[in-house]
Amino acid sequence: MANLGVVIWNIEKFGAFSAWKAGADGSRIDGTLAAIALIVNENEASILIIQEYRRNGEDNLKALCKHLGGGWSYDYLPGAFNTTGKIQSFNDLQYSGESRTEGYAVLWNGDILQPFSGPSDTKMSRGRNGDPNAPGYINLVAAGAGPSINSAKEYVILPDGKGFSATAEFPISAKGPTAVQGHTPGMLRVDVARRASIIRVKGAAGYVPVIAYHAPAAAPRSLYGALCCALIREVGADTNKKVIVGGDFNLTKLPDFVSVRQRYQGDLVCINGTKTDKPPLDDEFAASQIQYEGTFQQKGQLLGPGDIYEHARDIFFYRNGMAVAQSNVIDVVRILRSLDSSLTEKMLTNKSVINSVTSAAKATDGTALPQIVLQDPTLMKNLLSPFTGGLLSFSTPLSSAVFYRCFISDHLPLYCKFDPVK
Repeated sequence: MANLGVVIWNIEKFGAFSAWKAGADGSRIDGTLAAIALIVNENEASILIIQEYRRNGEDNLKALCKHLGGGWSYDYLPGAFNTTGKIQSFNDLQYSGESRTEGYAVLWNGDILQPFSGPSDTKMSRGRNGDPNAPGYINLVAAGAGPSINSAKEYVILPDGKGFSATAEFPISAKGPTAVQGHTPGMLRVDVARRASIIRVKGAAGYVPVIAYHAPAAAPRSLYGALCCALIREVGADTNKKVIVGGDFNLTKLPDFVSVRQRYQGDLVCINGTKTDKPPLDDEFAASQIQYEGTFQQKGQLLGPGDIYEHARDIFFYRNGMAVAQSNVIDVVRILRSLDSSLTEKMLTNKSVINSVTSAAKATDGTALPQIVLQDPTLMKNLLSPFTGGLLSFSTPLSSAVFYRCFISDHLPLYCKFDPVK
């Protein structure tokens, strides 16, 4: 098997898109889906794992498959365990549509994933292409090491001594170290917190697990979740097997990045797959969240041209020794300013994307674009010119970031190209 590309992407409220992306009649969502497909295909990715998957997003998955081209399939699941009983099916998962229970979706091209259909598997997903009778291709992780927390020392989460075949728990409470609660045999659960998801990429020795985890949004839960995620069995904490693990870990403070880096690169012998050569960005992790949302909503000053990204919230690791040809954050905001990029050309000439942007610019009530954007004639000119024949790329970092944030997502995608056989 040749190298294949995997994208792990926090696509904001996928399936419940904001008014900026949807418009009054939902017509602009097609432009967002077209843009997502262009980015995935341009990087020759065969797998896309979506975080922030919301209820009723299946129609968007079907439409995204069409934009991606022939041979693509999809599957999805809610993001949390409920509070009672054993997980036996999709219906046992908690899914309120709120952020703490947001689900995951996977789209893949061809026959590259191993289904969860063995005698020891519990199928938790909806099923391939929405068919509940079909095999499932994405699950929530349900096996790992139960963590214990040293409450006398900040940020210390350790295995409980029962071995890596025991259950694992994720915290949800904001009350600090006591948030990690007691065991429930056979489950990874504490109330209704989002859990890590897993897919299985076919490889030489069965499969290569790819773990995608969307951590809670607030500290210290985000750090606790990231460290607990490192203890789950599928991450390989008890072995040296191949594994990729990543997602929106929602870390914003340098000490948290240091703790996570030490756990993954040390205990798990993994490599930082989002390392950047542009310091001082969050301890060698590339910035991935588009910064401007709060400023725009508060009608404050626009950000400067060198102040576009916020945090390195999206990070991933892969096992040391894996045959990885490329790993990075796909900096779409920068790429779209390049005249030499085929992605730029395709994005600016795509009919669905053009219609989405130009129709949004006609709505002056703030439902399609923030008022602070609409009221800045220079920014509006720079935003629209690439789609109306005036420019062949975005002329400023700010106009590129505004396009990305309003019409695609608030997070940049993670990318890994690896050989699952070697």
